[in-house]
Amino acid sequence: MKKKLAIGTVVAAMLLVALPSTGHENVDQKWGWCDIAGTWYGTNDAGFNFVFQMERNAFGRYSMVADGFAYLPTGDEYCVNSSAWHGELARIGHRTYRFRQLELCDPTPEFLAFIDMYLGVTIDPGTILLWASEGTLTLDGCDQLVADIPFNGAYEWGSGDVPFDEAPVVEFGHITGVFDRMPRP
Repeated sequence: MKKKLAIGTVVAAMLLVALPSTGHENVDQKWGWCDIAGTWYGTNDAGFNFVFQMERNAFGRYSMVADGFAYLPTGDEYCVNSSAWHGELARIGHRTYRFRQLELCDPTPEFLAFIDMYLGVTIDPGTILLWASEGTLTLDGCDQLVADIPFNGAYEWGSGDVPFDEAPVVEFGHITGVFDRMPRP
């Protein structure tokens, strides 16, 4: 009986040590275990500024909310009104996460003119766009994320098109970016 109790105690101790490290990496000894959860800020190469909040969920998945500012080359805004970007992430490598995110946008007349002129796509005024973005985020240490975003497209709200599964009505090019972790208090 004592032998079984001793073995059970050792196994329980091993689990207590191993379980907190599941899905995390010890990259920064100063702060202990780190992962993508937290608040991030930065700019992508299209010049869009964002603040991200990522929270850990179950089974190595994360939820993400991003807010930011994006302007046309003319200085005009893209959207009259827009939601925050909402998304999900899943760990796909040691430091790499795959994400998908969505945003609702009521496009400005200037943005509709921009899409028509540069992309040859005419969208009726008053159409709400559902923006979709997909790519990877890779931790560079504990305090920097490198974003690689090959898909950025918009769907007409109410069209019945399924984001990511069907072709968007408007698609923009590949975007990259670097984001820093908000300094800890």
